[in-house]
Amino acid sequence: MFRPVALLALLLSTLFLIHPTAARAQDDTVWLQVEAHPNLATATDRARAYASLFPETAGFRLRSGWYGIALGPYPADEASLRLDALKREGQIPSDSFIAYARDYREQYWPEAGVAPATGTPEVVATAEPEPAPEPAEAPDETRAEARDSEAILLPEDRKDLQTALQWFGFYAGGIDGAYGPGTRKSMAAWQEAMGLEPTGILTARQRATLVAILTNSLLTIGQVVIGLFAGAFSLVADAAHAVRTLAGQGLPVHAVSVDQQADHYLRRIFGKRCSVVDRVEQLPRRLPEVFAALTR
Repeated sequence: MFRPVALLALLLSTLFLIHPTAARAQDDTVWLQVEAHPNLATATDRARAYASLFPETAGFRLRSGWYGIALGPYPADEASLRLDALKREGQIPSDSFIAYARDYREQYWPEAGVAPATGTPEVVATAEPEPAPEPAEAPDETRAEARDSEAILLPEDRKDLQTALQWFGFYAGGIDGAYGPGTRKSMAAWQEAMGLEPTGILTARQRATLVAILTNSLLTIGQVVIGLFAGAFSLVADAAHAVRTLAGQGLPVHAVSVDQQADHYLRRIFGKRCSVVDRVEQLPRRLPEVFAALTR
């Protein structure tokens, strides 16, 4: 069973995915990320709408595979002021946050765009041939094919899907990799929420989408928190102070990092309440362990 306080603490913990020395060496220019979408067509339409108001609008593919929309880049010392002003005026969503060039992959907007800039506040577009149309998406698996591909899933992969369904509120059972009536019902509910036929059996494509959405959510949450606290808690001492402040407010904190050298500084901040994973994709299967630590 999820506890809102524990969940909030997990979200806040993603602030510390960045090595403190890296935090002190952030780029001279930053971006204001305003939206992210799972498909290119929607993201392009939204980027076009933003560009009518903000000529500095840019769009980049995120590490999770989603497509982010950002404004900038701006000098780092002006970005927070710009972010606050645009939020206050209602010109950008209230959950917009500061992001960095390292957060982005290839650029898709402007459509003849270039790689994310880090040293100049202008987004420069170069003339390029019109991109070739994206190939048509192959038909999804039939119900029988989905059942066959599901049958060969590894136990950890089956648990990952239950974890993702639980994270988004569709599943309340145990994370055991056994797909009984409860899991089938939650799969059908997720499919229905996504506008898909509620068969209760996820196709390979749907399984990949579900896990990708969870991974992107974790990454986006981490970027949001980093943006909110950047500059305020960038050093180890300040981070430790932030943890103590949260503890004083009754919020348990558990840090998760993908930095394999994190032990020597994370434990100075969080004590035993920290975990290190080899890669971001492992987060879904490590969530039960983190939740257990938060709810002890």
